[in-house]
Amino acid sequence: ALKFARSAVAGIFAAHPHPYYEHLLKEQGFGAQLARCLAHVAAGDFASAAESIDEELLEETIVWGTPAQCAAKLARYEGIVDEFVMTNVRPAAGGAHPAAAYQPLFKIAKRYLAR
Repeated sequence: ALKFARSAVAGIFAAHPHPYYEHLLKEQGFGAQLARCLAHVAAGDFASAAESIDEELLEETIVWGTPAQCAAKLARYEGIVDEFVMTNVRPAAGGAHPAAAYQPLFKIAKRYLAR
């Protein structure tokens, strides 16, 4: 899960600069980490860009992990937010239909709603 979370965050910057997310990360104190990531992206080294994203940034900016871990992380926001926007950045395994990649999101939603 950590590898995919890092790749997802680095992937925001891989195709082109994203001023909105860059601003948010700088405002949240992750400017130096962002600069390292962007330098790796500019050099065409996506693997190093992803590795430059540390767990603190991930914990503060996204929900990632197993379905059970994600449901627990979402619970931290109860009473604070009304809705979540969820997306899955991990492709379906073994050439399965792309919709299969969303099954973990459905598990997370079921666990959260069952509380």
